[in-house]
Amino acid sequence: MRDLSRAESRFLGLPGAHRPRSDAEAQPIEQVTLSFQAKVFLTEGLYASGAYRGGALFGFQSEGDLSIQFATPAGYTCGDLGLRQQPLALDERFILGWSGALEAAYPGKLSWVGNWLMYPDSQLAPLERDLEWLHEGLDTDLFNEEHVLLTVGWDLGVLSARALGYNRQTREPLTFTHDLVGEE
Repeated sequence: MRDLSRAESRFLGLPGAHRPRSDAEAQPIEQVTLSFQAKVFLTEGLYASGAYRGGALFGFQSEGDLSIQFATPAGYTCGDLGLRQQPLALDERFILGWSGALEAAYPGKLSWVGNWLMYPDSQLAPLERDLEWLHEGLDTDLFNEEHVLLTVGWDLGVLSARALGYNRQTREPLTFTHDLVGEE
């Protein structure tokens, strides 16, 4: 029997055992890196300014490094004002589809590791604004020590990002990185 994905547990309410995490996976996140594909997707998204944008992040964690391999839209926004007005909202069917496809292509390797957010002006916002969005996901455990909020924007004309999470025990914000680190 295969382990349930985070999307299956969250959106379908399926109980079930998750696979034990290896020592490398259990280490706290120290930095977040983006694959070339994820970086291109997020950079292109900055040119669609005028509204909040958000979506899901898929990747893996190893030895303190959260490696984001894919960034996706929140879903198909045609006619769905909720996805356009609430950047942390995700189309459950869309994310379940991505999770299933990635599990088929990379069995046991990639999972839903967080959400990304861009502001209407495509600029990186002050930390205080990011913390407001981070707080939005606190009650539902959308963000925690393992699942990040990645805010992306221009900072003095340079692509930049900030990855944040929450400590489940203390309910204090965690900052994992201030700079966008990309794999070439």
